[in-house]
Amino acid sequence: MSVAVMDGDGQMDPDALDRLVEPVATGRVDYAKGNRLESLDHCREMPPWRLVGNVLLTLLTKVASSYWSMRDPQNGYTAVSAEVIERLSLADLYDEYGFLNDLLIRLGMHGIRVEDVPLEAVYDDESSGIRYRTFVPGLSLLLLRGFLWRLWRTYVSP
Repeated sequence: MSVAVMDGDGQMDPDALDRLVEPVATGRVDYAKGNRLESLDHCREMPPWRLVGNVLLTLLTKVASSYWSMRDPQNGYTAVSAEVIERLSLADLYDEYGFLNDLLIRLGMHGIRVEDVPLEAVYDDESSGIRYRTFVPGLSLLLLRGFLWRLWRTYVSP
């Protein structure tokens, strides 16, 4: 059994749900997430400021989580197996826009198999609700703590 989540910002196509759930439903991976950065065409459609931020967050989340082939950690179109949900303490996850980054760090610590699923996004004239004055420092601290926690758990206190 798997659970899928699609952010309510209208950027993801509900018709792509089958493609997103398939890797989890077949048991190939435990967690699948959308990836808007798969092709240059997708990247060209993304507003420039959002693209720069996404690329930077991708790099920082790779370092923190150890998912080196993962891209687009902010993508809110995901599918996860019921077994993973049972293993994680969902109440301990970050409760802001960095939720998905925190989730990837925790999945990495549990050795969960993750796959990016290329998906196109739809961008209209919506405005972001992110408040950068609090978002950037909060997420930066979250990623730093996650990285240090991963290093500690991997190399110091296995």
